[in-house]
Amino acid sequence: MIRIACVACLDPAISIHTPGFLRAVELAQAHALPPGVQVTLFDDKASAEGAATAVRQILGFRPDAVVGHFASSAAQVAAPLYAAANLPLFLPAATRRDLTRNATTFRVCDHDTAYVDWLCKAIAAPIHTALSDGSAHGDSVVQAVRANPAFMPQDPPQTVLISGLYKAVLNRAAAIAAPRIILTDDADAPSLGADLTAVGLDLTRTRVDVGALRAQPRGRVAQSIQTAHGGTPGTYFWETIAALQIAAQGGPLHDTVLGPMRFDTHREANPQSFTLKPIAAPACAAA
Repeated sequence: MIRIACVACLDPAISIHTPGFLRAVELAQAHALPPGVQVTLFDDKASAEGAATAVRQILGFRPDAVVGHFASSAAQVAAPLYAAANLPLFLPAATRRDLTRNATTFRVCDHDTAYVDWLCKAIAAPIHTALSDGSAHGDSVVQAVRANPAFMPQDPPQTVLISGLYKAVLNRAAAIAAPRIILTDDADAPSLGADLTAVGLDLTRTRVDVGALRAQPRGRVAQSIQTAHGGTPGTYFWETIAALQIAAQGGPLHDTVLGPMRFDTHREANPQSFTLKPIAAPACAAA
């Protein structure tokens, strides 16, 4: 029996990504994990305080591996504690670059440094202002953007980048007066256009793009999961399933729904799965 602790925010009122995470775990158990793998859910409330509580519960559970945390602020607290316990941690979504400095932390998704290098090229325009919501993720991205040659402060700004957790980013975007706004990966959600409109941003006047992390599934297992899911899975869906598969396997090369995955010497998988998405106004708002 392989015991995996799977940890993220389990409250959809806190995280818009909770339903996608739970669906990924459900479909992984049904289609991607071998018999004899037990997955148990834990709630970190996407916060440092919630992570400290979750880690105590997980260490008492004595799993073979941990999959999570989604929020970098939670993973930042948890990763050193798992390392001290010699417990492998597989990150499907926490992107802060320094997390894999912890000796037992492995990352399935891309990290902030690679993401920002790509994003600043993909935008193809100077970034005049970069704003964080104060979260570990937001601060990490904004620090990297401000160190990039594409960052050219200007007042008033023409292009504003906002990074952080979903709800905070919505409110920040609504207060911005600029022709173009760039949102980062946590803002990637199907309801983003409607949610931005609801907080008062006119998408017919302001161009909004999201720099998304969109992993590309491959193979028979991925196809069966896609069929069972229906529609387009949300952000970090495939990375969560891949992380669960890796946690259930041994060896340096892992067969996953994202294809064969191998970690580099920094314990990074580096999938390079980036896409820049324009956000259109909802049909009712544009009419």
